[in-house]
Amino acid sequence: MKMIAFRLSDDELKFAEHNAILSGFTSINAFAKHNVLNIETKPVNIPVNNEPAKLVSVRLYPHEIELVKRNAALHGMSMSREIAIRVRQSLLKTEVCLYPDEVKELKKLSTAVDRVGRNIHFIIKGER
Repeated sequence: MKMIAFRLSDDELKFAEHNAILSGFTSINAFAKHNVLNIETKPVNIPVNNEPAKLVSVRLYPHEIELVKRNAALHGMSMSREIAIRVRQSLLKTEVCLYPDEVKELKKLSTAVDRVGRNIHFIIKGER
């Protein structure tokens, strides 16, 4: 078995404690482990603030670590970042959280939509 650690802000830690209890888990570690190994993900926004994050440790079995490694590699992130994002996704269900590659794709899409909008504007104005 290997140990994996990641940091949470005070607010995230309170959310984790609350959600762990509501979900029937006796500890944040058990709650985090359960949610990290849940392969399906939904986008959730990760709030950014200037508070230093707090360290949280989780113990996983080797096969669970392999699942986390695989998902981290798929998203181009470290294992701790993958775990932190998955925990945040489970805590902040009403907000949007995107992986870095998804943010890049959305920026490209936004640029393409802007370009189409400018072209339509010029066509309507008769300048092209």
